[in-house]
Amino acid sequence: MFRSRRKRKAIGHPDLHPDPQWAPRAVPGRDREPDPENRMIDLEDVHLAFGEKVILDGIWLEVDRGETLVVMGGSGTGKSTILRIILGLLEPDAGRVYVHGVNIVHANQEVLDEVRGQMGMVFQGGALFDSLTVGENLSFRLHETGEHSDEEIERLVEEKLSFVDLEPRVKNLMPAELSGGMRKRVAIARAVMGSPRIVLYDEPTTGLDPITSETINELINKLRDQQNVASIVVTHDIGSALTVGNRFAMLKDGHITFEGDAHAVRTTDDEYMRTFIDARMSTT
Repeated sequence: MFRSRRKRKAIGHPDLHPDPQWAPRAVPGRDREPDPENRMIDLEDVHLAFGEKVILDGIWLEVDRGETLVVMGGSGTGKSTILRIILGLLEPDAGRVYVHGVNIVHANQEVLDEVRGQMGMVFQGGALFDSLTVGENLSFRLHETGEHSDEEIERLVEEKLSFVDLEPRVKNLMPAELSGGMRKRVAIARAVMGSPRIVLYDEPTTGLDPITSETINELINKLRDQQNVASIVVTHDIGSALTVGNRFAMLKDGHITFEGDAHAVRTTDDEYMRTFIDARMSTT
């Protein structure tokens, strides 16, 4: 089993207080005023290029507590790059990235570790550690922090497996023994082990059959509705997007070219958005 490695510094760390210059902007199409207590993610005028290739050219995105933002776009448009920036794995060339008011651009490793502790990530394909059991995959993060006893961790593993509708015995299986749908459910269980306030999903239904995809969609909604998390879902699956999303953003040529709710998606006259939706729907 694992050995506890370190304890995190308390949240009272001064760099983890909201930036005094942060003022969350109003979300397009929403009547209510922006609430700093509920605003979990703010990307403000974010730019990123790799050499001469511009990936993001002035991105503005926001996500509130209890809300799921779906980011759509063609392959290679930078959707997954946005997730990496929010996780602090990539630093933008310009702009500000706020996680509950904390600006993580140029943040030190200690601050990044603390901010990441508030987030869960569901990778495309699950990204489970193949050499560890399901239980060890789920408990890895908690053993790293050293904040829980072995008994508490064992209870949490079974609790999260139950949340994704898997039996306790699954904790003893190896990833190779899981079906594709089970791998995704285990990946979701691992992402929420630390009770994060934010969960990021990278193509959560890719490669799954329609019935299993619907199960994953239900879990995404269950997590949002029962635990009030803020979520960003990157997906090509329009059916899945419309099932889980409260708001939608289209990324094209480094810009957000469309933003709105499900009604706006269905009724848009934006040519690129309409073509994208129709093309994707015709392949389902």
